[in-house]
Amino acid sequence: MAMKDPQARTKQIIKDDIETIRAYADAFGVEMPDLDENGEVVGLPAPYPREVAGVVRSGYRIYELGQKAVETGMPCLNPILGRNSAEETWKESNDIYKYAEKFGQTVFQFVHSEATRHIDPLKGRELIEQSRGKGGITPKGEREFIQMGGGSKHPVRINATGDTAHINILNGFIAGFDGTDIGPVIHVHFGGRGIHDFRTKVVNGYKSCIVCAENKIFAQLDTHKHINNIGGTDGMAIAMCLLPEGIATHAGLPWELSGIQMNVGGNNLYRDLAIIRAFRHNMLSKSLIVVPETFQHPPANLIAEQAHFARMAISAKLGGANFYRPKAAESVGIPTGDSMGQACWATLDVFQHTYNPGIESPKIDEYENMMMDEAFAVLEAVLKLPAHSLHQGCLTEETKWPGVFVKDADKLVLEDLKERGLLVKAPKFEHDYPFCWRCDTPLIYYARQSWFIKMTAVHDELMRNNRAVNWMPDNIKEGRMGNFLDNVIDWGLSRERYWGTPLPVWTCKCGHVHVIGSREELLKLGHNVDPDIELHRPYIDNVVLTCPKCGGDMHREKEVIDCWYDSGSMPFAQWHYPFENKEQFERRFPADFISEAIDQTRGWFYTLLAISTCMFDTNPFKNCIVMGHVQDKDGKKMSKHIGNTVDPWSVLNTQGADAVRWFFYNNAAPWMPNRFHAKAIDETTRKYMGTLWNTYAFFILYAEIDQFNPKEHPLDKVELTLMDKWILSRLNSLIREVDGDLNEYKIFEASRAMTDFVDDLSNWYVRRSRERFWGKGMAGDKEAAFATLYHILETMSRLTAPFTPFMAESMYRNLVCSIDKDAPISVHMTDFPVCDERYINTELEQHMRDLLEVVVLGRSCRSESGLKVRQPLSRMIVSGATLPQDFCALAEDELNVKDAVFTDDTTAFMTYQLKPQMRTLGKKYGKLLKAIGEKLATLDGNEVVAGFEKGELLRFELEGTMVELEKDDVLTAPMKKPGYVVATDRGVTVALDTNLTEDLIAEGFAREVISKLQTMRKEAGFEVVDRIHVTVKTADEKLAQIVAQNAEAIERGVLALDVKLGDAPEGAYVRDWSINGVDATLSVLKA
Repeated sequence: MAMKDPQARTKQIIKDDIETIRAYADAFGVEMPDLDENGEVVGLPAPYPREVAGVVRSGYRIYELGQKAVETGMPCLNPILGRNSAEETWKESNDIYKYAEKFGQTVFQFVHSEATRHIDPLKGRELIEQSRGKGGITPKGEREFIQMGGGSKHPVRINATGDTAHINILNGFIAGFDGTDIGPVIHVHFGGRGIHDFRTKVVNGYKSCIVCAENKIFAQLDTHKHINNIGGTDGMAIAMCLLPEGIATHAGLPWELSGIQMNVGGNNLYRDLAIIRAFRHNMLSKSLIVVPETFQHPPANLIAEQAHFARMAISAKLGGANFYRPKAAESVGIPTGDSMGQACWATLDVFQHTYNPGIESPKIDEYENMMMDEAFAVLEAVLKLPAHSLHQGCLTEETKWPGVFVKDADKLVLEDLKERGLLVKAPKFEHDYPFCWRCDTPLIYYARQSWFIKMTAVHDELMRNNRAVNWMPDNIKEGRMGNFLDNVIDWGLSRERYWGTPLPVWTCKCGHVHVIGSREELLKLGHNVDPDIELHRPYIDNVVLTCPKCGGDMHREKEVIDCWYDSGSMPFAQWHYPFENKEQFERRFPADFISEAIDQTRGWFYTLLAISTCMFDTNPFKNCIVMGHVQDKDGKKMSKHIGNTVDPWSVLNTQGADAVRWFFYNNAAPWMPNRFHAKAIDETTRKYMGTLWNTYAFFILYAEIDQFNPKEHPLDKVELTLMDKWILSRLNSLIREVDGDLNEYKIFEASRAMTDFVDDLSNWYVRRSRERFWGKGMAGDKEAAFATLYHILETMSRLTAPFTPFMAESMYRNLVCSIDKDAPISVHMTDFPVCDERYINTELEQHMRDLLEVVVLGRSCRSESGLKVRQPLSRMIVSGATLPQDFCALAEDELNVKDAVFTDDTTAFMTYQLKPQMRTLGKKYGKLLKAIGEKLATLDGNEVVAGFEKGELLRFELEGTMVELEKDDVLTAPMKKPGYVVATDRGVTVALDTNLTEDLIAEGFAREVISKLQTMRKEAGFEVVDRIHVTVKTADEKLAQIVAQNAEAIERGVLALDVKLGDAPEGAYVRDWSINGVDATLSVLKA
């Protein structure tokens, strides 16, 4: 199925207005989207989030600032600035940024545009030419400003009001602005330029909202004029903000990406507080941008203005404003960057240090109610609606208080009861109360008549059927689900809505009720019913039955059925059971398995169980995995309302569908919450998918070099090494484990086992076997390595297919279909792997686990000592573990030690520190204590402790006095012997002898040279099979001697034909190195 184009409506707008867009491009000298020869849109960037000038842009950057402001109560500052050129705008913007850095804030910058861009380029080209250079940045300058660094740290928006706001928004979007403003209704700058046609503004404003919605651009719905600006009223201002919100919502613009600008007069604190609260209570947009109207005539004392507004904003609900636009104290024009920066600093200072007076007054509520009454009256008049039709939750005409919001009427009702002597007492109780999640308005519960299913009558049956389900996790059965069912109430089935499954209930005035059970019954009992009648409203509402009791007409109840009833009916409704498909339904019911999120214990899980119990008296499913909720990176539940969702397309396009699947399988048990974000996906997939794919790529590389054909080298015909036998045992143990886990729906456990296996495969088997793939020919050890790794990868492609289907398909098609034309064409048409018990050797696997534990401890010792693995060591001593000789050899080679000794005798590398016990020796030897301590420090700690364990005394003479010490007279503490590094874990101890001989040092130098030459092979772009010539030039005689003595080993390690001392030949790749602190120049030349 083709995916829906996320920019479909934007592209249609471009097609519809292509002539205006072309005129815009010509008038302002910018490249705009156009149509190709097939009439398709070209030149439109992908939606946000999108990287522009090294920064990921999106309207959500602005939204996040607003949310932070709400949380902290400190509005984000919204400075405005724009000049004739990008250079000037960038320079003065940096003046603002300088102050922002000083007070550690991120600002939301409004870049002011040139007036010309408010004019329709088709109808007002002459007006555009007259208006050029009148102040503000040009469309071309917008793009230059972003490329200079605008919006890199501080999100920016451009104003796009005027006749063709949607085209201006496209330009800002292409440039890389995070947001814009839209004046779709009445935003008119008096004395400004533009056609100012009201209808055009509404139409193009709607288009603007569509462009912003599809491309995730923050839109300030800028119909904000206040009494001091245009002579209007507060109610008109609110009305003209509700209207564009409706337009924006219809266009699909998320509330997180819309903001409302509100201008306040600054003359009356109560009125200013009232209008802020009115906006907060009635606007759906998440952000409020507040501008003091004193911008037109700033006061002499800027701080006084800011202090007034700060008191107002702090006292208003939810901190007042998300964004506050400070105004620099200049009498005309847009302020300079420096003065705006100072205004920002002054504003912040006032907000931080102004006392919150918590202003409350009946006048505020009175003004707010008055404003809202006026706003609704304006809208009702403009939209020609019935009186009070917009007053959601308001009392109706038959009450004493028509049009008053129900919660505002509480006080009025109490006063009325008191006046009539009917009020006994009206105490206040503190309790939780529901509020609208959109507009934060108090909600009321309104009792309505409803139709019910009597679920309380089947309580015991529900409990029994619930216990028959295998719930995962098991605690759901008697916990969340069991408790819910134990307290089951009757199911309110009906809903007073238009769309939905009609309630099949017909009633008569005489009280008779009849429920229709089928289309056949409806045709039989209804009056002249069309056999092909559409069984939804309004058609079904016209069907009339004859009452069998009184002969009167029976009409359908107007309600529809709760949509959750449809979900619970799914098992049989999809088969049109019981009217047809009886066998198909009964073969599939109850379902083997379902899965959904944990909140469905009150939703789908319950409706399935409820309907199945009522109809079939059985559980509707046998197994159920209850999923935890998906959270954001901070552990908060994802919600469109909060704005912390992750765009699935951005993840799928970047990390891929397999990565998303694997994350949810592997990150945590299914019923645990998952913190879902790009970095977490990368981490979980890297460990499994990345490692498996790299192993597969390694095999393909060498298989192509050697033209390996697995059909010519069957696994059962090759001579398997110890490592081959181990990894094949691990593979078949894994198959058995994964198959068992999946049969028990243990997806998380299966994925973790697969991750562990792939880690062993790549970081142990392949790494230890790498050199086996480099040999000549195809026999013996090399043949076994190829055959084994091919078998594992082919098997893994089938094992991982249910988990990562796309990666599995890619591997299988290349590994199998490319060499076997008769093989199934897809991995998903093959059989799931079956464990081959012949290969499983549990003792071998245990020995390898023990070996790997020793290796990990050995690496830890090397890390602690600062000795690279390339530096050979003489000896490793292991205590607490034993390994067969073959495994000892592996340990020696892996850790680069000459001898691995397994013993329980730790005296070779451990001893004891001996100190006198002051408490017992002080009275006996007094002044000799210091000398005793010095003597003890010279003794062999192991011998002393061994003597104490035998019950012997420690005797020695000091200054003519015979000293005799018992076990309790000496404090003992285990310690490493000098020259050893020790690591211990779970009873196993590994000690490395770090004492270096001249031969060991020389070998370490040789290995360092090999490592550097391997790096140079890669840098020079040589193929892995290329033979080379090597030269080494150094002034250090010791290094030169080491290279000469180890030339054969170096040649073998880097596929060199020869290693010579001296200058590099012509054409060689040359590089200077410091090899263990010794300077040398190495060269490589392809033979």
